[in-house]
Amino acid sequence: MVTSINFELELIEDYFASSSETDSVIWKYLPEKPGNYGIIMDNPDEDDLQTFVRVLYESFELTMDLADYQSVLDSVLSNPELEQYINQWGDGDYYFGASTYYQNFDLRISLRIESGQTEFESMTEEEAKGVMFDRIKSVLKLVLRKNYPEAKLNTIYFISFETYNNNFTRSNYEAKYQCSGEGSKLGFKFVSLEEIL
Repeated sequence: MVTSINFELELIEDYFASSSETDSVIWKYLPEKPGNYGIIMDNPDEDDLQTFVRVLYESFELTMDLADYQSVLDSVLSNPELEQYINQWGDGDYYFGASTYYQNFDLRISLRIESGQTEFESMTEEEAKGVMFDRIKSVLKLVLRKNYPEAKLNTIYFISFETYNNNFTRSNYEAKYQCSGEGSKLGFKFVSLEEIL
């Protein structure tokens, strides 16, 4: 697991005026606790800019590594309904697409069909990609539970991962989740997914 800390912020425009317009941004290396903060930003050749931000929730970034892909693979191995989708080398699966060897998610449709998932035969490439991403979004909650067993309510998590695509290219994605329950009710709610360059 590669992780760093940042904060989910709300930019407070016209802090002392009647305007209540806000814009959500991500800004790293701010104070460790939620609250209101005045920030002075260097503005070369002009006066420095001062703004105010409200730190809403602590947030964490995680880049998936070998151990994280292994935890996905282990979940397939321990599920009698899915273990048939483990590849012949035992280092990847054709359900979620996790590969410990390449440390990515394999999105190739042909592998799903070859492993007996005949529902993919009638899907367009976009439909198949949607199903595979739904599976990935679901299993990333398992990765979060493993890495953050003491997560606090409303904390934000960003998970970065790589995919090997149906056209034999690679892409990088970042999924955003928010902690929706603590302790014995630990849970994570999917918020968004976007491709990153």
